[in-house]
Amino acid sequence: MVTALSGTLEQMWLFYALLAGALYSGEMLVTRHFFRAQKDTWAFSFFYSLVGAIICLPFMLASPQLPATLVPWLLACLIGLAIVGHNLLVFRASGRLEASFVGAISKLRLAWVFLLGVVVLHNTFSWPKLLGTILAIAAGTVIVVSIKRPRSAQAVLLILAATFLNAGIVILSKYLLGSFNALSLTFFAIFLPPPSLILC
Repeated sequence: MVTALSGTLEQMWLFYALLAGALYSGEMLVTRHFFRAQKDTWAFSFFYSLVGAIICLPFMLASPQLPATLVPWLLACLIGLAIVGHNLLVFRASGRLEASFVGAISKLRLAWVFLLGVVVLHNTFSWPKLLGTILAIAAGTVIVVSIKRPRSAQAVLLILAATFLNAGIVILSKYLLGSFNALSLTFFAIFLPPPSLILC
């Protein structure tokens, strides 16, 4: 029965991917709405990560899987710091750019994930993956072209930098899922940013 349940969960990858995309879009809209009135990115980043850690804690405690060696913990800390940087870049840009523009530019992260996956994780190269990546970026390009020129070139550069960090987070997370389970890695990666922000 456990094997059957595991197989069913693995077949639900498309549902999880679509749900993640919907949540990501909702996050962008809420962030844009918040930063129209509030410009304190540090405070928002702190509470954003703190609330996420509190929500993840009971799920992590219910099914913890923790590494016994130091390297995975150091990499988990690196992911946490990358999340801090990524969030600050996106939050600062979101107050000056339309949410649809931010989402469209963010599609470039798919190219970096594809390239890093092949180079770092030694994922198998395939033409369908490459074509899918190109089509996703092309869709983002169509959106960018249809939107009037953004007022802040600096905000665009912030989003471009965030795409690199996002890709690094994805690649490191994939690597660390051999040492952590998804719940434990999510908690510890999100838990680190609040104390980091306090120190900053």
